[in-house]
Amino acid sequence: MEGIHEEMLAAIDDKYQKTPGFPAWDFTRAFALACMSLSEDIAVAEAHLNVENLSGIDLDTFIAQHRGLYRRDATHAEATLRIVSGSDTIEIAIGDLFSTESGVTFAAALDGTYTVGDTFQVQAVDGGESGNVAAGTITYMPVTIAGLGAVINDGAASGGYAEETDDEYRERYYADLKYPSNGSNQQAYRNWATSVAGVGYAKIFPQAYGDNTVEVCILNADMEPASASLIADVQATIDPNENGDGAGTAPIGAVCTVTTGTALAVNLSATLILAAGVSLAAVKAEIEAGVTDYLRSIAFQQSYVSYAQIGKVISLAEGVLDYSGLLVNGAVANLDVGARETPVLGTCTFTEV
Repeated sequence: MEGIHEEMLAAIDDKYQKTPGFPAWDFTRAFALACMSLSEDIAVAEAHLNVENLSGIDLDTFIAQHRGLYRRDATHAEATLRIVSGSDTIEIAIGDLFSTESGVTFAAALDGTYTVGDTFQVQAVDGGESGNVAAGTITYMPVTIAGLGAVINDGAASGGYAEETDDEYRERYYADLKYPSNGSNQQAYRNWATSVAGVGYAKIFPQAYGDNTVEVCILNADMEPASASLIADVQATIDPNENGDGAGTAPIGAVCTVTTGTALAVNLSATLILAAGVSLAAVKAEIEAGVTDYLRSIAFQQSYVSYAQIGKVISLAEGVLDYSGLLVNGAVANLDVGARETPVLGTCTFTEV
């Protein structure tokens, strides 16, 4: 601010008194203060022109206005509950609550009349991965339901994915800039698929089933095979009737079929030399996490699992001094991955010497 004020005073003829207390000094001082405030506002506005400086609602607004892309919301995990005990007729209403011992709460998805042995669908109250609970854990009823004695989920709850992060959303924005959609090219189908919450990646196969057909093969947010419900959501977005009638985002005449990748188990074995006092279980957990991250990074983008990269993950694990005898699916070689396969971690057998 002092610099601005000095410039203003210098621009005034010296025949005027410009010391504090005189009009020239007082008036320019007030204007300099206003200019300083305006300069700060301009700096803030300039920062908001760079997407790298934005987060939250500011990022949402910028990307929506510039590219028409919207942040993927968190999805709610779903599960099937079985009635273990109760009366002959049990009325369950939408919103009736069930939970795990740890407090993860689910709500009934439909009204229904049931008896012992019947099953019904529930959905996690909160979105995100917290709802993906293990089988046999949804056994509590926060509020008593008349005639219902006990319930259990025989299978794990699934389908809960976290809201798209700022970095993930920004990455999708850059991808849209780099590979623009023209409404009918492969990028257009990829954009439509990945706009659905829970989709991690989409691979496009043009004319997969003949002329004017498109296969969109998706993976979930964990880069693993997608659930039937997620496949249905993407199908409903792109070509809901699967007949090219233009009822979805796909152009008229383009028949789109949404599928998912097939899991290719990556089984590892090796002998490890560990530092003194290091737990084999802890090292194994770190290696499994590292290999999982690597496999997700190449899913649908690389035609092989690198033997060398697996070895790198093992060698960088804390407490590993050396390793030998590494086998990837029983071989000392890269593992080929099919066009519609996604590599997922299978068994890990590590021994210590």
